[in-house]
Amino acid sequence: MHLTPIDLRCEYRRNPLGVEDPQPRLSFRLEASPADSRDRRQTAYRIVVASSEAKLAQGEFDLWDTGKVPSAETSHIGYGGRPLGMGERAFWKAKVWDEADREGPWSRAAFWGAGLLSPENAKAKWIGLDTKPAPDPEEDDLAALKGARWIGFGDMMNAAAGRYGFRRTFVAEGDCHGYLYLAADDAFRVYLDGQFVRLGDSHKAVTKVDLGTIAGGFHTLAVEVANYSKGPSALVAILALRSPSGLKTVATNAEWKAADRLAEGWFLPAHDDSRWAAATEGPAAGENPWYGLTPVPFHRIGPPVHLRKEFTLPKRVARATAFVSALGAYRVWVNGRRIHDDELMPGYVDYRKRAYALAYDVTPFLREGPNAIGAILAEGWYGSYLCFTGKDRWFGGVPKLFVQVEIEYDDGSKDRLVTDGSWKASTGPMQYADLLMGTRTDTRVDLGDWTRWGYDDRSWRAPEVADSPGVPVFRCHPGEPIRRQERITAKECWESAPGVWTFDLGQNMVGWV
Repeated sequence: MHLTPIDLRCEYRRNPLGVEDPQPRLSFRLEASPADSRDRRQTAYRIVVASSEAKLAQGEFDLWDTGKVPSAETSHIGYGGRPLGMGERAFWKAKVWDEADREGPWSRAAFWGAGLLSPENAKAKWIGLDTKPAPDPEEDDLAALKGARWIGFGDMMNAAAGRYGFRRTFVAEGDCHGYLYLAADDAFRVYLDGQFVRLGDSHKAVTKVDLGTIAGGFHTLAVEVANYSKGPSALVAILALRSPSGLKTVATNAEWKAADRLAEGWFLPAHDDSRWAAATEGPAAGENPWYGLTPVPFHRIGPPVHLRKEFTLPKRVARATAFVSALGAYRVWVNGRRIHDDELMPGYVDYRKRAYALAYDVTPFLREGPNAIGAILAEGWYGSYLCFTGKDRWFGGVPKLFVQVEIEYDDGSKDRLVTDGSWKASTGPMQYADLLMGTRTDTRVDLGDWTRWGYDDRSWRAPEVADSPGVPVFRCHPGEPIRRQERITAKECWESAPGVWTFDLGQNMVGWV
């Protein structure tokens, strides 16, 4: 009969890297043998720690050996050995004595790795590229629906529940590209020349709809507005027609026609709307009772940045730890393989006060000879739009990436790879990636194997470089990262408009398609 320590943890985590506390707390659970034995208890423990797994197995406990400690404690046992250096790892195991002072077997080995430990150890630069478009006052006015008024049918402030139709005939003077900016209370469906284009359901945020190329001549724009319960119901919109000769706009006003009884085919150009009423004209966009209207900001979001570097390692790698952080969110690859399974890291933090790094074991990814590292840097919580405020980059400046790889070779010598001005930067297929506004990708753009050695990056440019993140505290992340938890299969999917697919997942969810 004996007790065996299992589920060894350091600072609540299994085999963590990036532990900043020089005296971390060690914990374990107990497993009894036989499993059905009763009234078992621990009376003493012994914890041993070594600087390598081989030394631990050989009984060379060069970092710490508690000896037999009379105690029933199994959690929060403070490490009392030699403090580790930056990125150094400690391997440990434990055994206990039971109520009859019977010595149990050793547990399986576990380990932890030290973090950056101090700001002075952060040698890498912070690199990025400001891809945010220059201010566009004309687009700002369109996105804010400047000049448009809310319109409804009859008493728009006390409308009955139901469906309301709005129509407007317009003339395109030659071929042009059309965009529709709109919001509706409660929901809308858009038709152009009888073809369904888009649906939506927000009166707090403006939706931008790309109508594509519109040929010269007469056209009919129709919008159905659904009112789910008795109360305010209205539409506000601006149609923008862009051509080489300039910009033409058509805004919602009393010139639109409205109806509360919608016959079959009411949205078709040939439908007779001569008996429809003139739309009731209400307040301007942004005024009460719809004062909380947020302009669509897609034209202000820049594409994520791709960053890469090729390097050569002269010897075989024994151990390597990558410390990665960002003012933004990152994904990192080494030699074509992604080094982590977490997402949106380093996660949400008040960047006015601190920034976090995460530590990854990249030993299996590196090789003697030529290597390449690549990363995608997006806005993350640092730069994405915040709720429905219509504002981005609350914490200040341009997203930046920090990478510092501490390398130990087989012969004991050490090396270091850091982000600096020698890296290369470019944009890729993603046109924007924002936590609130989503991601838009141009699948026609293909960068190829840009995370591998030998890639032609001569068209890429040097990144912008900063010496520090500009925050008071920079240290490794103390908790578990965000990871994918589940894959959900869509219950139904359909092409809701040409080239637009809608997925019904059967539940609310946070993730991506």
